[in-house]
Formats: sequence, C-alpha cells, structure tokens
Amino acid sequence: FNNSLSGTLPTNMASLAKVQELFMQNNPLSGTIPSQISRMADLFILDLSRTALSGSIPAELSNLHALKYLYLNTNFLSGSVPSALSQIPELHSLSLFENRITGTFPGHLPSELQYLFVSSNSLSGTIPQAITSLTGLVHLGLADNLISGSIPSRMSALTALTTLLLHGNLLSGTLPWDLAGVNIATLSVSNNLAISGSLPSEVGLAPHLVTLLGNGMSLSGTLPPFANVSLSTLALARNHLGGDITRLAEQNLSTLVLASNSFSCDAPALDAATHLGVGKFRDPQTEARRQALIESNLALPSWVQHPISPEFESNFYANTVLVFAGNVQLTETPGALEGPANRLLQQDRVRQGRQTLFGGNSAQKELVWLLVPGLVSLHLSAIWAVARGHYREALCMYGARRLDHSQQSRSVLLQESLTALLGLAACGVGFAAIDLAAPSVYMYTTDCRDRLLRMSTAGVQVPFWYQWAWVLLSCLVMLIILRLWERLHRRQFSQRAQGVLERLDDLLLSACPKRRAVRAWRVDVHRHNRGSKLRTVVYFLVHLPVFVLASVPAFCYVLSRNIPGQSWWLTMLGNPVAVASFKMAWSRFLSPLVAGHLARFRHSSRDPMSGGPGLVVLVHKTQVTSSVLFEVVVVLAAPVVFVIMLDESCMRYYLNFAPDLASLMEAWGIGQRGWHAYRPGFCSRRVLSQFAYVWLVYALMQGLLAPTWTLISAHPIGRRAIRCITGIYRACSTTHGGANERTRTLELALLAQQGLASTVTLVILTVSVGTLVPWLLLVAPMVAWLQCCAWDFAERHSEDERADFSRLLAEHWLVQVPLQPILLLASFSILAVTGFVFMNLEFYMGPVLAYVALCCAMGVCFHWRSRTYQQQ
Repeated sequence: FNNSLSGTLPTNMASLAKVQELFMQNNPLSGTIPSQISRMADLFILDLSRTALSGSIPAELSNLHALKYLYLNTNFLSGSVPSALSQIPELHSLSLFENRITGTFPGHLPSELQYLFVSSNSLSGTIPQAITSLTGLVHLGLADNLISGSIPSRMSALTALTTLLLHGNLLSGTLPWDLAGVNIATLSVSNNLAISGSLPSEVGLAPHLVTLLGNGMSLSGTLPPFANVSLSTLALARNHLGGDITRLAEQNLSTLVLASNSFSCDAPALDAATHLGVGKFRDPQTEARRQALIESNLALPSWVQHPISPEFESNFYANTVLVFAGNVQLTETPGALEGPANRLLQQDRVRQGRQTLFGGNSAQKELVWLLVPGLVSLHLSAIWAVARGHYREALCMYGARRLDHSQQSRSVLLQESLTALLGLAACGVGFAAIDLAAPSVYMYTTDCRDRLLRMSTAGVQVPFWYQWAWVLLSCLVMLIILRLWERLHRRQFSQRAQGVLERLDDLLLSACPKRRAVRAWRVDVHRHNRGSKLRTVVYFLVHLPVFVLASVPAFCYVLSRNIPGQSWWLTMLGNPVAVASFKMAWSRFLSPLVAGHLARFRHSSRDPMSGGPGLVVLVHKTQVTSSVLFEVVVVLAAPVVFVIMLDESCMRYYLNFAPDLASLMEAWGIGQRGWHAYRPGFCSRRVLSQFAYVWLVYALMQGLLAPTWTLISAHPIGRRAIRCITGIYRACSTTHGGANERTRTLELALLAQQGLASTVTLVILTVSVGTLVPWLLLVAPMVAWLQCCAWDFAERHSEDERADFSRLLAEHWLVQVPLQPILLLASFSILAVTGFVFMNLEFYMGPVLAYVALCCAMGVCFHWRSRTYQQQ
C-alpha cells in the first residue's frame, strides 16, 4: 500500500490461499475486482480503498468466511451492494463510502457487524427495520444517499451505537423518540427537508451526546431541555423552530448554529460556556467517521503487522456561533461587554459585540423614544418660527382653513390623493385586524414580540380564511388606486389649466406685458421636441448605473445583517434610521439633479429656459418620471431584490462575502446558494422584518421633514440660507417683463416637480407594501395632510409678494402629473409584491385566481371609462 502500483489486479491472486492480510490502498490501480479473490479462504483483512477500481462488488466475496474487515471505499464501484455479503459470518467492519453504488439498501446484514460506512453513494429505498437487530453496531454511516422513508423505530435497541450519520438523504416523517441511544455521541440528521415534527425531548437527555446536527429540515416547536453538559456542538439552522433559547444557558457549548429559525425573546448570555466560539474543531461528520475507523483498528489482533490508517483529512474550523442571523425576533440585552458577560453577543459571527442604543427590540424603541419625538419637535419649532412666536397662528396651521388651496396649486396631487389615502387607511385598519386575529408564527412566546412586526404579514401564519380576507382587502386597495388615477386623469382632461390662464387673462387686462406673456405661452405650448430615438435609448440605458449606485445603501444594509464583522460601519449601515436618512437625502437632493440632466439630454436641450413652453413641459414631465423611477427603485425594488439575493433565509449569496463561514456551511451540507437555498414561508417575512422599520421611518421622515422644509423655506432667513447653499439665489428684479416672468416661472416649476416626485413615491410605496405593513397605510394620510397644511401655512405667512402669475402658471401648467408612468409603476409594484407573497407564503389557488380575476375586471372597467370620458 501507499506505492505507485498501477494496472489491474491479477486474477491468479487466488493461488495465494494462505494470505490473511491484503493491503492495496492508495495505489493508482484500474479495472475491476476479480471474483477469483474469493478463493483466498484465509483472508482476514481486504483493503482496496483509494485505488480507482470500478465495476461492481463481486458477490463471490461471501465465500470469504474468515473476512472481518472489508474496505472498498473511495473508488468508482457501481452496481448494488450484494445481499450475499450478509453470509459473511464474522464481518466486523464494512466500508463502502465514496463510490457510485446504487440500488436499495440491503435488507440483511451480518449479525456481527459493528462498523458500517456506506455514505456518499446513490443508495435508494428505505432503512430496513432489521437494522435495529444489530445490537453490536457502533457506527452507522448512511449519509449523502437517496434513502427515503422514515427512520426506523426502536433505535434504542442499538445500545452500543455511538455515531449515527443520516444527513443528506430524502428521509421523511418525524424523528423517533428513541433516536438518541444511551451511548450516542454524534447524531447528524441534517438536510432531510421532509422530516418534520418536533425535536424529541429524549434527545436533549442523552447523557453522552457531544454533537447534534439537525440543519436544513422542517422541525418545528421549541428546543427541548438539554440536561447533559457534554454537548459541545449544536447546529439546528434553517428549521421552523421557535420559542426562546434560554434552555441553553447552562450548556458548555463551543459551536452553536441556530440561524434562520423563528426564535424570539432575549437571548441568554451563555456566560458559562467558556469555550463558546473559541479555538478550532474538526468537522464533526468526517471526524466521527475517522474516529470510527481508528476504533475499528483497535479491535485488530496483535499479529496484524500493518494496521489500517484512515488517511482522509478532517478539516479544522473555527468554533462558530451563528444565532442572530435569520432570527429577526431574537434580541439581546445590552449589558456590559467586558469580560465573559454576554458571551453569546460577543462571539456571534454576525453580531460580534455590535451593540445598539437600546436592548431588546432596539429598532422599535429607537423609533418610539428618539425618532418620532425628534421629528415632531423639529416640525413644531419650524411652525413657531414661521408664525413669529404667535401661538394662535401656530395652532391655526392644523385647521384654520380648508385645504382647497385655491392659490397653492402644486398640492394638486396631494389634494386628490388625500381622500384616497383616507380610504387606504381604512383598509390598513382591516389589514391590521386580520393580522392580529391570525395565529402568529411566534406562537410559543407572547411577551417579547415586536409589536410592529406582529401587526404585519411578517409575523402571522396564513390560514385559509386569512388568505381570502387578505385578497379582498388587496382588491379594495387596487380599486382605490384605480379610482384615484381616474380622477387625476379626468382632471388633466378638464382643461383646468386653460381655465386658469383664461382667468388670469381676464384679471390682467390692464397689464399689457402680462397679457402678451399669457398669449405667448398659449401659442407656444404645443411645440414639442421629443428628441431622437438614439437619445431615448441612451436615456433609458443610463438609468441602469444610476439604479445600481442608488441601491448601494440597501445592499449594505442587508449585508451588514448577515456577514461577520465588528466594524463601526457595519453597525451604522445596519441601522434603519441611517438607511432611511440616505433615502431621504437621495430623494431631496440627488434624484432631481440626476433626473434633470437626463431629461435635458433626452430632449436635446441644455437650457430648457431658453426654449418654448412646450419644451419645458416635456422636460419637466420627463424629469418627474425619472425621479419617480429612481425613488421607487431605491425605496422599494432594491430592498426586495437584495434581501432575496443575499439574506440567510433566501438565496444566501452573502456567503460569497464570508468565505470562512461558507466553508463551514458547505462542510455541513448547508452551504446552498441560489434557488436551492430558497425557503418558502421565510423569504417574504424576512423582507418585511428587515425593511419594515426602514419604510416606516422613511414615511415618518417624509411626513414631518418635508413640511418642516416647506415651513423653513417660507421664513425669510431660511429662504435666503437655502438660496445661498443651493446657488440659485438671484437678485430680485423690480421689472415685470416677460423674460423675468419666464425665469421665475421655470424656477418655481423646478421646485414643484421635486415635491411631486416625492409625493408620487410615497403613494407608490404605501400601496405596494402597505398591504403587508398596515402601519404605512395608517401613516400615509397624516403625511399628505401635514404637507397640505404646511404649504397653506407657508403661503399665508410668506413675505414673497411677487406676482402670482408665475406660481400659477408653473404649478398648474408646466408641472403635470405623468399619469401613465405612475399607473404602470404602481400597478407593476403592487402585482410584483402580491405575486411574491402568493408564491412565498404558498397561498391556495382559489384566492390567487380570485385576485387575478378581480384585478383584470377592474382594469378593463376603468380603461373603458377613461376612453369614454376622453371621447366625450
């Protein structure tokens, strides 16, 4: 053995009748195993492992009645395991792993068998009940095959069994209560997705259990109490387990992997586990096989001159703690991180001592105790400043006048949307009610759940009645949106802007320059420059790199919640307020700038102010469309896409950024990525649990900061500061000629379209994910109302008394709502989110077909109504 012998095994080996030991391992042989070898009647050990032999296993080996050790592993053997091997009476160890053996698992085995290695083949069939009669069996390795059926009962009859490897098969049913015998030390049943039920409590009571691997199954319920202190490796990732994990507090664990489950409540400190996450360990599965081979060698008689050496590597890995990843309701108490305190938080590969300002549900407490009071205080301070300290004037903002805005017309979309948003808020109440009535996925705990996530689709199961209620409410949301679109569509066709110009024409008869300006706008308003086809194609292509750049915060946010690391930037990027603040800054400053350049490029106009009104209308309409598209990608599309691609509960491509963790996962058979790692019922909940706070914070910031910005802009000091910062300050002209009026008009139109883009984005976000996070539907009317109030209040307290003609013309005529792109974006977003929920939460076909039929009927009806109205 361990030479460079090549060629085939000679058939005349049968003449060596007195040979008792034949060691040929680790030689580059070829060919098949000759059947004549069965004539070596005194053969005690036959080791042909790692020799590249092929063909089938000769049934004639059953004639070797003195054979006790048969090692044929790590070859290219095919065919089935001969049933005649059961006739070898003294067979002690049978090693066939890492071959290409097919067929069913043999129903009968030698009664004296103690070590059975048949992992990494293609065996099928079931595990026979007769295997429980092998009372002397010490090691049973059936991993990485195609074995199906259930695990046999009465496994406790295998009193000598120390290692049971069943991972990587197609087993189903439940884990038998007596799976872990009295002497079991290593138990691996990972990657049997069809195994369900709970983890038997008897497993936690096994006195000698050292390693328990149950990753990638469908286990549910809670963790059993673990009574033995010898347990050092516990891996139950990617199951449906729930409840708390405080029962692990007294364990002396070194490796703990519970990722991607439904655990909740405060995690224990595990301070008693002094070896947790410290040092290295050998892969338990390969190490168990290596140790079993070594133990089998110890039984060899003393006259054996060449003991078998298990020369395969058992890789070393760092002791790993992966608990918080994928367990969105599992929280931590801050405490002190010095010394051994909070060892679990210190050693977890994802958390690694990253500490938030609050313990427990940190995002919820941060929202309630810091963000909302801060935003409200800032908003009230801005009102007080604009009202010059008169409290009565400040109180008048919220109800002194009706929100008809006869002169503040840039709030047209908000005025039309306000009624629709009130209807959506009523739908939000309905969604919240069914979410609270439905059974929770965290049913094992009641006092530590995140209330925001509980009142969302992320925290509920979806029984049949819930599916129908959810579908009907979603159809009602679609009906409200289509009705809003119809009202806006009719408003555009009502020629209200023409009526404004007519009224202005009548009011300004005495002002000849203004009258000429009005006529000039009306004559030139239909002269369009739509740009060439090549510019249009380039215009759409340039959006792609902008999408990528704008999606970086969402990418970093998801990555920071999955990859190991202790850097300050990971902590910052994993904060919902930080991500929402970037999105707000993008919407306010960067998006209009980029959209403006793209719109001017598409319509071949470096300076639209020098062109006619028709060109300006087109440029501004295109700019609004691009801004809305950018913001929808940043706020809605990027979070969904990156969670699906990167997250632990979805396609798990975050492992590409954590190679050490990926190697360990792959060794345990749970390193899947892509669609093989996708878990129905988890991914959509993960999207909501990760970004629900981001969306809600964004909506609150939009609802309180945008009105605050409007109020600050109305204050003389604030207005001058903003003009100095943005560089658009120009000296006020005392003339009222047509050129100055046009410049003023176009500047106001630019400001109006920025507000329009933010409003449209908020509406699309609300109707797209509000069905999943009802808090958004409840907050949206407040956002629209506060913005209308702020515009009205700023208009009444502004000292800018320049001509109203510029404002009316800019906001009524130049900035028009791009209805068709908005309808397409909103419809596509709603249908994409709804389809993802249908697929991921596994809705029944009845509610799905009903939703599709109702949406199609509403779409056809409203399309026919709009066409009829246009013809009239």
